[in-house]
Amino acid sequence: MGALYGAVMQGRNVAYDRRWLTRYRCPAPVISVGNLTSGGVGKTPLCAWLADWLLAQGRRPALISRGHGGLCRESVCVISDGEQMVMRPPEAADEAALLARHAPRAVTLTAPKRALAMAFAVEELGADVVVLDDAFQHRAAQRDLDIVLMDARQPFGNGRILPGGVLREPVSGLRRAHLGILTRADDAAAGDRAAQNIADIAPELPVLRARHQADGWRNAQGARVSAPQRAAAFCAIARPDSFQRSLQQAGVDVLSLNAFPDHHIFTQEELMELAQRAQAQGAEALACTQKDLIKIAHPERLPLPVKALAIGMAFADAAPLERMISELLTQWA
Repeated sequence: MGALYGAVMQGRNVAYDRRWLTRYRCPAPVISVGNLTSGGVGKTPLCAWLADWLLAQGRRPALISRGHGGLCRESVCVISDGEQMVMRPPEAADEAALLARHAPRAVTLTAPKRALAMAFAVEELGADVVVLDDAFQHRAAQRDLDIVLMDARQPFGNGRILPGGVLREPVSGLRRAHLGILTRADDAAAGDRAAQNIADIAPELPVLRARHQADGWRNAQGARVSAPQRAAAFCAIARPDSFQRSLQQAGVDVLSLNAFPDHHIFTQEELMELAQRAQAQGAEALACTQKDLIKIAHPERLPLPVKALAIGMAFADAAPLERMISELLTQWA
């Protein structure tokens, strides 16, 4: 099955490379953020970093994704109009909502057909640069800078293509990227091995290293709050093990971890049950990710406070990425 899936993806890539399939050209520069594997590798923290950097340069970025998990069925869903957040979960997808709260001055949109969102962002909302989230395999959209994120511990998973592994396409696809970023690169030796594995496949690809860095705790309004000492954790993300590790590194005594499917929308009954079990365990709070907390409509109705550990992206050296983006923007000036 994996061989068939890989052959289909390879054929699709050839069709785009030979221009047998058409691609949309956005009227603004496009930065694509994606990965070779399924699961979380830090795309949302990188998109947040890019939004902050572009806003600091005086740009008006648009952050665009498909909107997995959101209930909005419009052709283009406006999560933030570049002035304020205008749509929240469950209508808004969780990751898009998190980005909109993080950077409300950036335009944040979701759309099944991202070409429609790109055109709307530029022509209607005044965006002058587009960041496509999870778009490495979305080849229907042309891009000017293709960034691929890989987990430094296992950049290609088990080396097998879906469904037998986690690869979305053959690793040879890495050769069309402009920049690779190794995430969770806290271990230098693991980073060195991953960098060599990448060089064996795409020797011309520049590779940066980054790690996920805790940035304090937030409440449902996004305000900073004190860190919990003893907490019962829950999450609905692709890598719950990574979240548990982040909590432990932050010094939290994790009494339990309840993992739900990625993008799960929590019911009040589920949350009340989690809170009551946590109380019985002696927890002082429920701990979750920001992506989870933004989906909870009324955390104040629970018998325990709900606190989210904020995670950002910290580069060993961000200068090469900043230089590549600056050169791209200059070309479009």
